[in-house]
Amino acid sequence: MNYEELHHLITSGAAEGPVFAWAAETLRKVDSRLLRVNAVLHPLGFICLPLQRHGLLGVCLHLWPADRGPSDDLGPSDPGPPATSQIHCHSWELLSLVLYGQVTNQRIRLDDGHDLRVFEVRSSGDEDDVRPTARTVRATPESSDVHGPGDAYGLPSGVFHRTSVADGAATIALGRTVPAGQDLSVGPPDLGRHRMRRRHCPPRELSDAVRLAAARLDQSSLR
Repeated sequence: MNYEELHHLITSGAAEGPVFAWAAETLRKVDSRLLRVNAVLHPLGFICLPLQRHGLLGVCLHLWPADRGPSDDLGPSDPGPPATSQIHCHSWELLSLVLYGQVTNQRIRLDDGHDLRVFEVRSSGDEDDVRPTARTVRATPESSDVHGPGDAYGLPSGVFHRTSVADGAATIALGRTVPAGQDLSVGPPDLGRHRMRRRHCPPRELSDAVRLAAARLDQSSLR
């Protein structure tokens, strides 16, 4: 399935069955190496499997390990927490479908202040160039939305938020790039410009993760 097909099935409420089966089959193909993906350990704590990228449109599978809790602490095999924070916004519109687990998105309001600085993140290949901007803010947590298996949710470009999971989770993430959008994060006001290199997921860790995810999908009543 491509972006348009997945988007239609998810937004029309017809994701149960075909989309879940497609996701399980995709994971099995990755495990058997019939489908090769450049999986990376994302700084926000999940394994990202980029599946499609055509122009402004992209499709990924995101896998959070079962021991990934709602805090900012990452497991020993993760690439380490971001130098800024978990609070961020995307340069693209997100439509996501939860395959299993529980995903919580909390929106964050930024007001003028001096507690934190806004950083622009420019990505090229496996490297993120994190650049401080002149804007300083204070962050106020707002509403939280909790999503379980079969739930779809969207986030517009530019909305600051942070995401946490419980007992592992997997989602399909559809992204549509907004030409004027920016990838932004917030962090300490005195943090300077720096670069972060994203680690590729080791083959054994990737195999274990996709095998576990496929097994959990096979057990799902939504297939």
